[in-house]
Amino acid sequence: MNETVSYRLMKPGEEEETFAMIDRGFKAYVRDDLTPEGIEEFYRAIRIMVFERLSNHFIVVAERNSQIVGMIDVKENHHISIFFVEPSYMGKGIGRGLLSHAIMLCQQNKPDSTELEVHSSPWAVPVYGKLGFESTGPEKESRGIRYTKMIKTLKSVNG
Repeated sequence: MNETVSYRLMKPGEEEETFAMIDRGFKAYVRDDLTPEGIEEFYRAIRIMVFERLSNHFIVVAERNSQIVGMIDVKENHHISIFFVEPSYMGKGIGRGLLSHAIMLCQQNKPDSTELEVHSSPWAVPVYGKLGFESTGPEKESRGIRYTKMIKTLKSVNG
């Protein structure tokens, strides 16, 4: 990708743009894997995370030409809660860049971090696999949302 992409914490006032980008990715790739209850739960949770900016979460955005083209929300420096890339920018390394930036922040915030976990949608399991995550068991369902728990072992910041 020749265009410059920057990675940084989401700023106040960027909630609507970030939510709209998540919504496009959700409708394109995830929605069909959820029950009506799951869709309702997804939107409820996303609105809280993006608009209320929970104190035990951080959100990193990817920005290109002043447009948000990706985001990752991490809870308590060890759990990916939301991770989306603008559908038209998928496959261009933006997700990998977001993940790298998030891992760096996790390790700055909690130097003894040894792993990062995610509850992956069925569609994203192979994507997370390419990013170094491994499944820890069979697919489960909670509140109409199907997911597979996956873990990525982190390299020590001390060596």
